[in-house]
Amino acid sequence: MQRQLLLLSSSRPNRQASYFSHAQGPLNDILKGLKRLLFIPYAAPGGMAYADYTTSIREAFAAIGLPQQVEGIEAYKSPALAIREAEAVFIGGGNTFLLLKTLYEMDLLEPLRRRVLDGMPYIGSSAGSNIAGLTINTSNDMAIVHPPSLNALGFLPFNINPHYPLKESELHSGESRAERIREFHALPQNRQPVLALYESSMLLLKDNQLNLLGSSSSDEPAAWLFRQGEEEAVPYGVGGDLSGLLAETL
Repeated sequence: MQRQLLLLSSSRPNRQASYFSHAQGPLNDILKGLKRLLFIPYAAPGGMAYADYTTSIREAFAAIGLPQQVEGIEAYKSPALAIREAEAVFIGGGNTFLLLKTLYEMDLLEPLRRRVLDGMPYIGSSAGSNIAGLTINTSNDMAIVHPPSLNALGFLPFNINPHYPLKESELHSGESRAERIREFHALPQNRQPVLALYESSMLLLKDNQLNLLGSSSSDEPAAWLFRQGEEEAVPYGVGGDLSGLLAETL
């Protein structure tokens, strides 16, 4: 498998930053030499129209100097054909359950999986990164719709949890994010690891090398790895080599 993946925890590291400014270098890297990028807006945050979502991504990419022509899949009569002919695919954030349900209903999971496993670059942000893992069981999103299955694209042999907080608010009295992930692992069938990504973090997979990128300071974790049966999550900093996770088996 010649997978090329760039999986962002979020489209910007904080609400003051420009969209994708923290990922300009990795985006240039994975899209180098390509002219077109197919955007899939099916996670559509807040009911945004697909065309409007595509326009916002096109403008954000142009603002950071990316030369690729961003094309929305909604403009194609055949979404499956659009995927087969794409040079690269980007799936944006929004609601992960809505995204996966739509991909199932349109029979696009297998065409997308085949192209990416054959080497087509795949970029995900938030929900788009969620579905690159084994399942969406550890999504942060509300289940506003119900996909026929929670099984996702499975490009990586673990689950992804985006938007992991460095610190929990002292005003929050519910379960912490870590506690929720441990609830997932408390069930014996949920054996896959869960990689939780801080806001500015991202995963880059090229040449069978999985690296953790981001803008966290050197003394702050950029990701945490949770495993079933292990009480403490393992922190990883920016620049961490996570290639060993590619060999995970359940």
